[in-house]
Amino acid sequence: MAIQDGARVSEGRVDRAALERSLATLVAETTLPSEHGFFGPRSAAWRVLRERALVTYAPRAVMLQYVHPPFAAASASYAAYASSPGARFERAIATLLRMVFGTRELALRDARRLHLLHDRLHGVLDDGTAFHGNDRASLAWILVTLLDASVRGYERHVGALPDGLFDDVVYFARLFGLDARDVPSSRAALDSAIATQPLAIGAEAHAMWAFLAEAERRRERAARHLMRGWTAATLPASLRAALGSRMQQGQARAIERAGSALRARLLPPRIRYVEAYLDAVNRIRA
Repeated sequence: MAIQDGARVSEGRVDRAALERSLATLVAETTLPSEHGFFGPRSAAWRVLRERALVTYAPRAVMLQYVHPPFAAASASYAAYASSPGARFERAIATLLRMVFGTRELALRDARRLHLLHDRLHGVLDDGTAFHGNDRASLAWILVTLLDASVRGYERHVGALPDGLFDDVVYFARLFGLDARDVPSSRAALDSAIATQPLAIGAEAHAMWAFLAEAERRRERAARHLMRGWTAATLPASLRAALGSRMQQGQARAIERAGSALRARLLPPRIRYVEAYLDAVNRIRA
C-alpha cells in the first residue's frame, strides 16, 4: 500500500534492484557537493530536522508505528538484533539523521544497510497475511509517522513549516526505494494519511506503551507525570482510548497547547540543534 494524497494504492516490495534504481535517480538529480549530502544547509529538511525539540513528538511516532501490524511484527523480529525497544528506536533515529545530515556516501551506505536489515524481517501475521520489512506499505508508513511527528513538533515549538519540506520528503523516500506516490504531498495529505490508517492494538503495541510508561516511572515525580500526560495528549484520540487512557479530548488539547511554552528559538544552538546537524555545519565549514 502506498500513500498518495491520503489515498492508498496497492504496491509490492522494494527489492535490491529497485532500490539501486531509486538511488541512481537520486544521485543523478543531485547538484550539491558530497559534503552537503542530498539536501544541504538551505533545504527545508535541514531546517526542520535539526530541531532537537522534535523529540517531544517521538512517542506519537512510535505508537503510530506499532499499531501498524506489519511494522509491529517486523519490530518483534528485529528484537534479536537489539536489546530493547528503546535501543531499536534510538538506533533508527540516529541512522535517519545521518542520512539527512551526513555526506552523500554515508547516506547511500545507510540506505543499502537498512535495506539488507529489512530483508531479514519477514514472516506471517496472526491472520495469515505475509509481511516483509521492505514492503512498500511498511516503509511508507514509517516515513509518514516520522514526518507527522516532525511537522507537529516544528509547528508547536518553532513556527510555520518552511517551503519545500514535502519536496524534500520525496528525495528522502528515494533512499528507501520509494517515490512520490508513497509519501504525502502536502500538510492536508499528511493529516489524511494518519487519520485514515486503521488502528490495530496488538501485543507489540501494548508492550511498547508499557515500555514508555516504565521509562517515565524512572524520572522524578513531577517530570514523570508531565511526560506521561504529554505522551497521551499527543496521540490521536482513538489510539488513546484503545490504550486505556482516560484523558478527555479537552484535556489533551490543553496539555498540547501548554507545550508551546518550549520555544526552540530561545535556546542556544548547542542545545537547540541535534548533534548530527552541528557536525554537518562544522564539516562544511572545514
